[in-house]
Amino acid sequence: MLRRVRIPIQIASLLLFLYLLVRTVGMGENRLGPPVRIFLEIDPLIGITTWLRTGALHGLMFLSLMTIALSVLLGRSFCGWVCPLGTLSQITGRLLRGRRQERSPDRWTPAHGWKFLILLFVLGGAAAGSLWTGILDPISLSIRSLSLGFGPAIEAIVRGAASALAGTPVGGATDPIYNWIRDRLLAPRPPRFEQGMLLATLFVGVLALSWVRRRFWCRILCPLGALVGTVAQGGILVLRQKEALCSGCTACTFHCQGAADPDHMGGWRPSECFVCGNCTASCKQDGLAFGFTFPRFLSFLRHRGSSQTETVAALNPGRRRLLVGLGLGLLAGPVARISPARAHPAGGLIRPPGALPEGEFLDRCVRCGECMKVCPGNGLHPAGLDAGPLALWTPILRPRIGYCEYQCTLCGQVCPTGAIPRLSPAEKRTAVLGLAYVDPGRCLPIAFATPCIVCEEHCPTSPKAIVLEDVSVGGRILRRPHVDPKRCIGCGICEYRCPLDGESAIRVVASGRTGQGSVFDLGGFLSTRS
Repeated sequence: MLRRVRIPIQIASLLLFLYLLVRTVGMGENRLGPPVRIFLEIDPLIGITTWLRTGALHGLMFLSLMTIALSVLLGRSFCGWVCPLGTLSQITGRLLRGRRQERSPDRWTPAHGWKFLILLFVLGGAAAGSLWTGILDPISLSIRSLSLGFGPAIEAIVRGAASALAGTPVGGATDPIYNWIRDRLLAPRPPRFEQGMLLATLFVGVLALSWVRRRFWCRILCPLGALVGTVAQGGILVLRQKEALCSGCTACTFHCQGAADPDHMGGWRPSECFVCGNCTASCKQDGLAFGFTFPRFLSFLRHRGSSQTETVAALNPGRRRLLVGLGLGLLAGPVARISPARAHPAGGLIRPPGALPEGEFLDRCVRCGECMKVCPGNGLHPAGLDAGPLALWTPILRPRIGYCEYQCTLCGQVCPTGAIPRLSPAEKRTAVLGLAYVDPGRCLPIAFATPCIVCEEHCPTSPKAIVLEDVSVGGRILRRPHVDPKRCIGCGICEYRCPLDGESAIRVVASGRTGQGSVFDLGGFLSTRS
């Protein structure tokens, strides 16, 4: 019975996740479809670690407390019923392994304790100043990989197929379908992301581990699973094992998705059980049944000798492993913070509009990739290690690939933790990302006496931040651009539109979060902005 309920809910949860993921795209007029961030907001690992860094639960992050409560009541059902990566891992393992079973019952081994080490590493890092949650959290990992890795490829296939069919006899029938998909599901312009291939490959690798062992990620590596499993260990859900009815066939352990050891009398492991119902469905003697009991985390309130609470296997991932995980997390934070970034040496990293100061931004950003997915100018991309270990896969503006749309506030609308605050259109138009400067050695009117006003034409500010100066060269008038630092917001469209191949003749560097006066040193050119 439990399995019959679980499967429809599991499929519905995955379809909802994928639907929201696809619908998290700009709808025009600065509107957004239903965002997928609700899955991040119910994620207790993200909620706890951001609370450790900031002392608050931003927005709807309090919903993650409901997942904790659910784990007390229904065990690790979030992993078995709701988590998209768990479901995809299960499907992948089923496809790769077919119906082949293990040669022996798949029991709990010390290797399953590694996820608790990773959990303590993440928690220790959050306490010591480094938020690694987004790299290892399954919800964030899934959104980032599918949005930035597979999403652009799928969009390219759809657009290419529509273009190929347009000139065929079936084109008239397929055009309305493509137009509907384009207007509701596709990005305004074909996206492409730095490290997209890497992110897609890593995700495929995570899923492929299910060929080695059923739901490898969930059992051995997932820090969210370790957190939910720890809560489940002290919860009220229990698997009642009837020894008198057990024939010792171990069919329940063969079909167990986790490593919960359901055939061990008194040895069932709540921290490893996904509450999938496979064990109860496979038992021909009806020797297993889920039920509820006295909360195990309140067992100290029971009288000695009371039989109200059934015994379960103790949670023992290994004391040394836990100490190592916590110690590494506490040490990794300070080490990562003093590791310098090499990207954009002239001015640092260019963050999304309105982003918090760098330290606070890194305390909140969970690297989910939603802001990059919704950027209509395709300007936001995941940072690499050249930005420093703490900034890995956080959003940065790459003006040569894309730009920040002047009227757009979508990135602040999708951010689940407030790392990018939600701005009004008026606030967005004055939000400073960086500062543009002209390279006189590459600029066509300056270096080659060739007319060009592309950067000034596309500058969106009013009045324009790029001013043209008439200069007489060889008997003819050339209009040379220069940047007014008091007007420039660093949106990057000038660098993006520059017609030169390779490096642009006008480039944007980070502003150092200017709101007050600051001084920039750009290749010997000093400019003061108020």
